[in-house]
Amino acid sequence: MTKIIIFFVLLFFSPQMVLAELSDFEKNCKKEDISYPQRIDEIKEGYYFGKQIIQILNEKNLIKLYELIDGELDSGPRRTYALKTQFDDIFDKEWIDEISKQKLPCSPVGWRGYMLGNGNVWFDKYKTGWKIRSITGAKQEKLESLPEQWSFNNITISPLCFTKIWMSRDNFEEFFSYFKLKNINKFISEPGQYYGKEINYFNPIKPSWCSKDDCTTISLVTNLDTCTSSEIKKNEVKKNGIRYKYKLIKKVSTSNCQKLAENLKLTCQQSYLLWVGTNSGGTIGWHSSVGIYGVFEKEDNKLIFPLKFFKNQNEALNFLDN
Repeated sequence: MTKIIIFFVLLFFSPQMVLAELSDFEKNCKKEDISYPQRIDEIKEGYYFGKQIIQILNEKNLIKLYELIDGELDSGPRRTYALKTQFDDIFDKEWIDEISKQKLPCSPVGWRGYMLGNGNVWFDKYKTGWKIRSITGAKQEKLESLPEQWSFNNITISPLCFTKIWMSRDNFEEFFSYFKLKNINKFISEPGQYYGKEINYFNPIKPSWCSKDDCTTISLVTNLDTCTSSEIKKNEVKKNGIRYKYKLIKKVSTSNCQKLAENLKLTCQQSYLLWVGTNSGGTIGWHSSVGIYGVFEKEDNKLIFPLKFFKNQNEALNFLDN
């Protein structure tokens, strides 16, 4: 009788049956795969969101895919371009296969969020829910052909000439305090609106965190005569162990440049939308921003003004298109 009971126990509780009762997440994500066990509920949600993305990619449904994107991608095909393009013209078979052959995420990649494939798709959980943040390796829209360097009056402008917001925001917070401005988020987004009104001093300033007489000054507006030299021939330089680089994205008309600094009683000579980055090494890589810069003339001085910054390149292109 005992043998019969054992037989039925083994029959009804076989390893195959137990495995069948496990969820898809439990089958594929073992304890050692989960880096943050205290976030297990979020990680499960991320796993199934990744599975949803793969299903939509296999269906080749661009409309459903872009419903999972809040606004524009930080990196990847712009919404207007993607939705008027055929799926196979944006994502090739090799790109899809690279995602399909990799396991679904059983943990986030540190602070970077969750990824599919080898970084082909990045996503995370936000206040509005789970959203795709970035799609890399997909075909992008073709933009106007531009040179690598910004040349003005036969002078190659150095990457050191383009002021961007530091990762800590300390430089813009310092400018904000120095000029006694209001609404720091607006200032960080649209510094051009303050020139000629609250900001009329365009020389470097001594930051409050430095008490020495010979401390390094910081500049919001840079002077072409002092920030570059005839020796600069490239759009990338290295100084004090830090790499500085910029890329021209799109030329901006001087009339639009002028509108972005409508209170400035100077004339815009030339303007571009730029990607500007710094890289001090380590795992963080490039810290970058996308913004519109303009060259203005003041008493024979050529000054470079940061005019407007954007969350990403796609939002900047939308702004210029409109």
